[in-house]
Order: sequence, then structure tokens, then C-alpha cells
Amino acid sequence: MPAKKAKPSFDHSPFVLAPQQARSRAALGKIVAAAATVIGEKGPDGFSMADVATASGVPVASIYRRFRGKEDLILAIKLDATSRIEDAVTEELSGRTFSDIRNLVSTYALTTARAFARDEALHHLLFNLPAQSSWLDQAGIEGKLRIFAQYRSALLPLLLGATPRRRELLVQVSFQIVASGLISKARGAADGSIALSWSDVASEFSQAAASYLESDLQGR
Repeated sequence: MPAKKAKPSFDHSPFVLAPQQARSRAALGKIVAAAATVIGEKGPDGFSMADVATASGVPVASIYRRFRGKEDLILAIKLDATSRIEDAVTEELSGRTFSDIRNLVSTYALTTARAFARDEALHHLLFNLPAQSSWLDQAGIEGKLRIFAQYRSALLPLLLGATPRRRELLVQVSFQIVASGLISKARGAADGSIALSWSDVASEFSQAAASYLESDLQGR
């Protein structure tokens, strides 16, 4: 049975003064979507709350009832974008039994790549903000941990030939192999991955992760 999708991230975002009525939540969704577009066009320093109000059709005063300032608005956008990746991975992996390692790792990598690709310009901007190493980076950590938990749950049953400690290490390293390639593509790093398509990045890094896992298990 497909996993039940989570509520929109801004319904439980720590960066939003949470609305209580459905109408207010709908307005909040318009604010977040419009802000993502405005920030993409003008950059994190070039936009104003007035710009977001114009793009969303929501009065500035209403925006400030939901966000304390621009920083919280950007954080909410980051969390929302991360939640869309999390939802995609959860829908593909939760409750499924995979017959082999390559199928699982490939499914995880391709699903995540497609989710990144849908918001490519936004992720590129978010990963390259000057504050990325501090407050903005923290916003995506919880989502990444939940994505990892889904991957771990699906992969562990396929690693029965290893000790419990080794299994945990294999899960962590293989997850990081794929994640590093996808994040590099999202960031636009000049290391070669930017020249690859999203599907190529998913394919190449999932093969590397699967080969690492299979080599370790076959060596036992």
C-alpha cells in the first residue's frame, strides 16, 4: 500500500506561525510558492516582502502574520522543497520489499533525482546561498534523516550476510555515495557532475553504491 503523504511542510514548519483554518493554509501555500519564484528571479537579497505580496496576491500584513521576516520565509521554502523530496522517496520505498540491492538503490536514486529536477532552479539557489553553512543547512537536516530512515529500512533486509555493525556502515556509506552525487548536481559544482543529466547522475552514483555493497557482501 502506498505511503500516506505528509501534510504540506508549512503546516508544521517551525519557521511559520501556523494557520488554523483551511483558507489561511491555502493563502500560506500561495505565499510560499510565490516567494520561491520571486527569490529565484531576484535572489535572496534582492527581494522584499512587498514583492512576495504582489506575486502571491496576499497583503504584506498577512505575510508578516505568518513570517517574522525574510529569513524565516527562506527557511520555510527550504523545508518545503526538502519535504517534496521526502514525500517522493517515502511513496516509492515505504512498505515495499525489494528483491535485490541494485533495484533498491536505483529506485531510491532515480526517485530522488526526479524530485530534485522538478525544483532544480530553486535547489540550485538554496544550496548556493551565503548562509548555507549555518541556518539554512539546518533546515534540511531532519528531512534528510527521514529519507535516510526510509532507505535504511528497505536496504537492511538485503544485507543479512554482514554483522549488524557492518550493515549499518554499509547503509550509511551507500546512502552518502548517492546523496553526494545528487547534491553536487543540485549545487552545480564544477566537478563534472553538472554536465550530466539528472538520470545519468542517478544511474552512475547508484551503480557505484550498489557495486560497493555487492563487493563488500561477496567478500565475506
